[in-house]
Amino acid sequence: MNNYRPVLSQDEVVALLGRPLSEVEAKNFNIYFEIADLKLKDLLCLSNLPNPIPADLKMLLAKMFGSIKATQDFEHNNGVESKRVEDFSINYTADKKNPMSLVLSNESATLLKYSQCSSGIMHGKTML
Repeated sequence: MNNYRPVLSQDEVVALLGRPLSEVEAKNFNIYFEIADLKLKDLLCLSNLPNPIPADLKMLLAKMFGSIKATQDFEHNNGVESKRVEDFSINYTADKKNPMSLVLSNESATLLKYSQCSSGIMHGKTML
């Protein structure tokens, strides 16, 4: 049994996302939030988030939480743009980023602001 306690409540996440949680997000709130929390700590090279958590990190956590289900859906579809059955044809789109990557790319200033990593954060082809 996991004893993880999210640092934000469901109500706070709903307020920060500006939308209600999906049925899947509500059902899996603790595990999704733990994933976002651990990923953020890894990206910032921290063992614990600051206490109290600054507003911009709360927003980033909420966005990361909100992107988990969207990223799963994106990966499930494997970026397939179109399909054709006769003569078998599948087209992939290489220029689309998964939702989590978009969040991290858009929030690079926040990541840099709190990063304790000595060599920077590698993301894609650029170092943030």
